[in-house]
Amino acid sequence: MASFANMLASACTQPYLFSLEAEAEARLCFLDTLGCIYAGWHSSQAEKTRAAFKDDRAVSMDALIMGVAAHALDFDDYEISGSTHPSAVICSSLLANAMRGKTTLEHLLKSYIAGYEVLTRAGLAMGYQHYIAGWHATSTTGIIGGTAAIAYMNQAANNQIAHSLAIAASLASGLKSQFGSEVKAMHAGFAARAAIEAAGLGSCGLEATLEIYEKQGGFFDLFSGGASIEEAFSKPNPNQAMLLHAPVFRKPWPSCSYTHRLIASALKLAPELHTKIDQIETILLKIPEPYFEVASFTHPETEREARFSLSYCVATCLIDNQLSSRSFDEIAIAREATQTLLRKTQTSPYPVGDDFKDMHPDFPDWLIITLKDGRQYEASLASPPGSEQTPMTPKECQEKFTLCGGNADMAALILEAPSHQNVSVSLTQEGPKISA
Repeated sequence: MASFANMLASACTQPYLFSLEAEAEARLCFLDTLGCIYAGWHSSQAEKTRAAFKDDRAVSMDALIMGVAAHALDFDDYEISGSTHPSAVICSSLLANAMRGKTTLEHLLKSYIAGYEVLTRAGLAMGYQHYIAGWHATSTTGIIGGTAAIAYMNQAANNQIAHSLAIAASLASGLKSQFGSEVKAMHAGFAARAAIEAAGLGSCGLEATLEIYEKQGGFFDLFSGGASIEEAFSKPNPNQAMLLHAPVFRKPWPSCSYTHRLIASALKLAPELHTKIDQIETILLKIPEPYFEVASFTHPETEREARFSLSYCVATCLIDNQLSSRSFDEIAIAREATQTLLRKTQTSPYPVGDDFKDMHPDFPDWLIITLKDGRQYEASLASPPGSEQTPMTPKECQEKFTLCGGNADMAALILEAPSHQNVSVSLTQEGPKISA
């Protein structure tokens, strides 16, 4: 039986992956991620990273910088097969690699599709247990997808891709316990940088243990307590890429994805409660237990903690009837109206069994607001806006891109240019630029 690394290498080069439908989805992934990079370009994490490596112009460092910026505001897309933020890693590594010279838009998009194929299949193999165990899958699994993307972009042979993926296993890292700190965003950058390094080493003939994923004491044993290779290749149907079978979720709000269902519920109730804020007695949040382990900051003190606070996001939505990047500054966090609602908020995580699936409709969130006179207002949501069930439209993606600082010409190039169009990527003071 072929090694898991060999199976992934073969999977990401199958011709059926590169359909027009998959290409269209990949274009939106690049557009959304570029917008997130622009939005996060002047975040504290991105600025400190640029300062730390200002004299290092290695391609891998450019990938690091862009990965950090893409993930800094938690505005970037995510997928649930492996519970990762895929595009922050894959797009950042590909953009950096493209700075070496011109490429075609088609080749850039195909490389993304190949990387996503590998990332999601690796995520399926490990399951949600990997995330529960405390690993930040965006980094640990993200590097696997990023490596495949770069290896494909570099036109590596299948055997070289397999060795690159095996090398990536030794570079994987990232702890969920860093959530709420500046280091969390670094994980996407670390994975993007390491992907370029792993793919480069494999392409130059460095040989690794190809059975590193499945062997005793290997990646699966150490990172998830075992895995199901069969699960990784049980779907989709033989003629559909994972990018279409399990597409990314794109975010309308810059906060942890586990806050989004409650944000939507709060925004649904906000118009009716706007004049009754001072009448609120209690706010109850009922969520699956694994979500609270991530978004656990009940009384956040910093912008990064607030993005991972269910109670803060709900309180802000009820008061302002909106949530934006400005919702997470120090003034917004400290205001008395917000602090009053936080003191009235109780989070009640409910237990889940071994059949738990990330962001699945069978495991919804509930928001229950009780007024001083006993009246109750309830809202529940099974799928967040931007998910596969309610995806953002291309128009909404373009609006988000513009809001994040992107310009219309670049959006048109990414979304409308023919796939054979030659493109080049450069790094400016305001972030990466794609030009014809």
